[in-house]
Amino acid sequence: MVARYAKNYPNRETMGRLTFSDLEPHLLDDHFATVTGAFQLERSKKGGGNASGIFSLVLEKTAEGWKIVLDHTS
Repeated sequence: MVARYAKNYPNRETMGRLTFSDLEPHLLDDHFATVTGAFQLERSKKGGGNASGIFSLVLEKTAEGWKIVLDHTS
C-alpha cells in the first residue's frame, strides 16, 4: 500500500491539499463505528488537477485505538 501511494503521489504537487467536509460519525456499538463524508483534493493541473468525492468508513476499536477496517471512496 505504501509503495503504491509513493508511486502515485511522488511529490507535494501531486499530493495536493486534501480537506474533508460533511463528516457524520455513527457509533454502532462499543467496538464499531461508521463515518461518512466528502473529500476535496486541490492541486495544480500539472499535479493531476482537482478531485472530489464521497467516502464511507467502518472503524473498529482495538487496544491500540480506532482502526479503519473498510474504506469505500468514490
